[in-house]
Amino acid sequence: MDKRLLRYSFLHALCVLAYVALVSWFMMSAENLMGNEKTLWAPIIFLTLLVVSVAMVGSLIFGRPVMWYIDGQKKEGIKLLFMTLGFMVGFMVVILLLKFMIIK
Repeated sequence: MDKRLLRYSFLHALCVLAYVALVSWFMMSAENLMGNEKTLWAPIIFLTLLVVSVAMVGSLIFGRPVMWYIDGQKKEGIKLLFMTLGFMVGFMVVILLLKFMIIK
């Protein structure tokens, strides 16, 4: 197996996990940060956060594989995509195991 693909896929999945953790923390703290007032600002902030999140996660998961695919490295690009998704699934399984088995 190509170590470069393994390294890229692991790092991309780890960056996605870190970004998701940061956004999750922000969403849990949002009421304390912004208050409980009904204003136009909260939906604007959360919709903007959604757009930024889609762009960030999309670029981390699909950016390099698409670039490689377009540059003619089709097999490597597809492998990288599926390896990154595999690491994401692995991280999710570990998090679920921690949630339900260890942290009750």
